[in-house]
Amino acid sequence: MILDPNEYRFTFGEVVGESNVDATNLRNWMAREVVPVGQKHKLGRWLFSIADIVRFRTVRSLTMLTDMPPLSANRLAEPVVRRLFELVSPGENGDYPNLAKVSGGALLGRHRIVLMLHPVSGLQTYVGRVATNGQIEFMEKGKHLAYADGLEELPHTIFPMDELIASAVMQFTVSAFEEDGGDWKTRFPDEKGRSKFEFYTDFECLAGMVAWYSEFRGGENV
Repeated sequence: MILDPNEYRFTFGEVVGESNVDATNLRNWMAREVVPVGQKHKLGRWLFSIADIVRFRTVRSLTMLTDMPPLSANRLAEPVVRRLFELVSPGENGDYPNLAKVSGGALLGRHRIVLMLHPVSGLQTYVGRVATNGQIEFMEKGKHLAYADGLEELPHTIFPMDELIASAVMQFTVSAFEEDGGDWKTRFPDEKGRSKFEFYTDFECLAGMVAWYSEFRGGENV
């Protein structure tokens, strides 16, 4: 059984912990249907998915960084959620080729959201990826638009889409690994020397954890 980002298995309390969004904001966004997430169980409680957690984290980050309204932030969360599905999509051999493409220390190929304040048109948002020359290459519907020339001259914020996704998925799989009695020192001997953020955004470790979780869930009676 592969890791399914749309599988509803998290309770409200678990989402508060995994998404880093406080309970009051979560309830407010859901009540106003600003961030449409979750599925109501037949017993009456709400359940959430990894995709929901990534969406919540994105909305929280954008509202805190830019004072963007949650509704606008939720629209920008759409490409982030699509990217989540792309990254954890397994290949024919059971590996994760899209994770492999962005593994290692280089930033090449990693996706970004750029929020740029233009003097005439105001706040502009773009989805892009890091190109071979280190610049951010804007994309629209899979087509290359242009490099972000002049980006340094305009006020802007770069949102590290892939790293946010990696951190969310790693936090979830790490919790499952530890609950299953996993030994971190055996699996990742050098983990102790890195910060939590550096470890959680290590895409090689992420690929290994996603593969482990898929195998782990495959052994469950679900």
